[in-house]
Amino acid sequence: MGYGLMSMHGDSAFTSQSTHETLREACARLRLDAAGADLIRFGQNAIYRLRGQPYVVRIARTVETADVNIEVRVAKWLADAGFPATALADIDHLDQPIEVGGRVVTVWEYVPQGPQRPTVSDLGRILRCLHQLTPPADLELPAFRPLRNIPRRLALAPSSVKKADIEFLRQRAEELDEAYAGLSFELPPGPIHGDAHPGNLMRTETGGIVIGDLECFATGPREWDIALPAAYRYGLGWLTDDEYRTFVEVYGYDVSQAPCFPVLRSIREVNMTAWLMQNVAESADIGNEFRRRMADLRNPDAPRRWRPF
Repeated sequence: MGYGLMSMHGDSAFTSQSTHETLREACARLRLDAAGADLIRFGQNAIYRLRGQPYVVRIARTVETADVNIEVRVAKWLADAGFPATALADIDHLDQPIEVGGRVVTVWEYVPQGPQRPTVSDLGRILRCLHQLTPPADLELPAFRPLRNIPRRLALAPSSVKKADIEFLRQRAEELDEAYAGLSFELPPGPIHGDAHPGNLMRTETGGIVIGDLECFATGPREWDIALPAAYRYGLGWLTDDEYRTFVEVYGYDVSQAPCFPVLRSIREVNMTAWLMQNVAESADIGNEFRRRMADLRNPDAPRRWRPF
């Protein structure tokens, strides 16, 4: 697959300010109150928690509906299966997703959270259960493509990003796409979350774990879902040996020892860097971190002292 730059529109103006206007328009249409809404995450989506109402509003970065439609269908499947995942808001006459001002919007039930944050062990446990599910016959999940977001992100890179950085990421993505196509996997393929990490988990007030951010669901190698904790340990140092060992014990497989892991780790690093690139205009800290990551990607042997965002 080539990663040449394409002409795209939509998320070039995706900022915390512009998405707040989309939020107000969406809430006015749905007869919800946007006053005082809190921006709780800004990345691939802008996610707002409404005050005084048990809802979370997600505004997609792109104007394409394919990912959001998959997310909606997956949410309905998991709800029917009794699996602990974020649930679509039960609002009369609301057929999701909706389009507001050229953006795709969904509304979700808010999950009241307990004081303890989810752990990597929680991630291993919920992924083990998720990977045992069989989707219904009428839910056709897309084939997993680990670098599918790279062309869009490069095409819509902020103007402050150097052309040399964009070209480096394009070339590196092409190399890794070819390497991924040649990988062999030990675990059987099946439904995967696609973006599984502790930040996409919520611990409820009663101690249960709920998984969210379902738009990357696909059919693919289970190794992809469990490679990120291994990258956190052996690439970024974000996990201790004990934490990663516990994750492996809970899930039942150590992907860090698999031949596919070096390629999966490198793909994760490129994706994490291109994801951060989208938001370099939001703060000086993000800009500095992006430049640090780019320097490290150019030096595969450099220690990754990356900050999580």
